[in-house]
Amino acid sequence: MQAAVLAVPPVLVLLVLFGDGPPVEAEVARLDLTKAEYDILAVLRSPGKRYRLRPSVLTQRLVLTCGGTSNVLRRLAVADLIERDPDPSDARSSWVRLAASGVSLAEEAVRAASAARAAALRGVAPAHHPCCQRSPSGRAGRARRYGDVGRATS
Repeated sequence: MQAAVLAVPPVLVLLVLFGDGPPVEAEVARLDLTKAEYDILAVLRSPGKRYRLRPSVLTQRLVLTCGGTSNVLRRLAVADLIERDPDPSDARSSWVRLAASGVSLAEEAVRAASAARAAALRGVAPAHHPCCQRSPSGRAGRARRYGDVGRATS
């Protein structure tokens, strides 16, 4: 019995196996952010104008440890990119929200990362990346809902 061989472009294999990969990491580094800092800024940007979530939600969404999340949040707070607000209904908890400078940097970073992903996938046949086709359920549809119109694919 022969194994089926798929003709999948190497860039797609790298994106699937290693997440965003070198193109996105280079853009993030250009903005003086670590990958973890970028991830947190991007997730905080996603809920919309209030730009706030609980640290536990960030930990769950990014599959980080509590300590890892806490360290990244501390660095972002020192850089004045996020602010921590006490939770009036639970003294043991807090909210994390993007500061004004964090909103603009998160926006720039997400757009740069989207452009880097699109460039990495440019030339890859749509049949090899159906999640990125322009459809309401694909990546481009999600990008439109979050304000990155035309940035998820070329």
